[in-house]
Order: sequence, then C-alpha cells, then structure tokens
Amino acid sequence: MFIKKKVCQGDRFYVKITQDKKNTKPYSCSFLKIEDYKNDNTSYINYYIETYCDEAVQIITDLEEYKFPNLNIRLYNDDSLSLWNLYSFNSILDKATSKIVHLKSGANLLIEKTEAMTIVDVNSSKNYGKTDFYKINEEAIQELIKQLRLRSISGIILVDLLKVSSEEQEALINEIKNAAKDDISQIDVHGFSNLGLLELTRSRNLAPFTI
Repeated sequence: MFIKKKVCQGDRFYVKITQDKKNTKPYSCSFLKIEDYKNDNTSYINYYIETYCDEAVQIITDLEEYKFPNLNIRLYNDDSLSLWNLYSFNSILDKATSKIVHLKSGANLLIEKTEAMTIVDVNSSKNYGKTDFYKINEEAIQELIKQLRLRSISGIILVDLLKVSSEEQEALINEIKNAAKDDISQIDVHGFSNLGLLELTRSRNLAPFTI
C-alpha cells in the first residue's frame, strides 16, 4: 500500500545527489531513509567529520543521530532559533558563491565559470602599490586551491596572475603544486601559456555524496 505524506516545516530529509560521468545531465536527487543514511558509506558529513575533526574540535549539531566517539559534540536544541539563522548561513553561502573573493592583503580573485572552462583573474585592487606582485600571487594561489575545492570546480582552469618574471613564474608553479597535494581531486599544473596564463586541470570527483 502506498501512502502519500504532506511535507511539513521541520521535516528532515536525507538526500543523495549524484552526477553522470560526462556531466551532461542535471544532478540526480534521491531521498534516503534515516536507516539507509546511517549505513551509507558515501555520507559527506561523516567523511568530513572523520577526516578533519578530532577531540580539539567542537561540533554543534541539531541532529541527535550524530554520535561520534572521542569527539566533542554538543547538541543544539533551541527551537526558537535554528542553527541556520544563528550562524547566518545564508550570508556564508552568498560569500562562498560570490564571483569575487577578497584576500587579506586587499587584492581579490574574480572567478568566472563558463561552459568550457573556468577563468580566474587576480587583481591587486586595494593592494595596488603596497605589496610586490609575487607576494600577491602567492596569496592568490593558496586561496585559489581552497576555492577550487569549495566550489567543486573541475576541468580546464586558466589563471591570470599578476605579471612577474620568468624565474618567479617557475617559483609560482612549484607553489601551486605543493598547495594542490592535499586536494581530494588531482590537479595537474601545465605551466604558463604564451599569453602568460597559468593553465591547470582538475579531475572531477565522481563519488556520490550525501547532504
């Protein structure tokens, strides 16, 4: 017997989102039962906690089913204010998906994703004349690796760094190779083109995950 149920505010859904290998179709979304979710080894939340968290990290959750041994977990149960609103996640998501990423030095990255590739432009912006271009490029590279992982960017990536000497370009190539070592996907650095653009490719992570 099939019983329909209305969706009500406060209902919790566990969703598995997958993508086809060629990335030609929309994401596929399927709902999981809580029992299936607990036993699902592809859980991104479980993967993140087990990989990056230890007893020194405090985890605040409103999901009672999350009980990891030897971890500092605090259950949040204030019904008057959700965790989402408490930590202003809308603002965090807006910042995470913005085309402009501001750097501590005052420079910024402009990230434009097209159908064929991703273009990243490094601008000195407010830092113009305060720091040499090589230092700005170093900072931009470290942030770029974080943004590729955060936004799950893959395929061809062209980076327009600030103009530096050939020797400094070689040093920057080594910088980005070292920064990319811990990435969950493989990043290949192809060097600078004749136009002075740094060419990268990042493999697609095909493993399904749960949110």
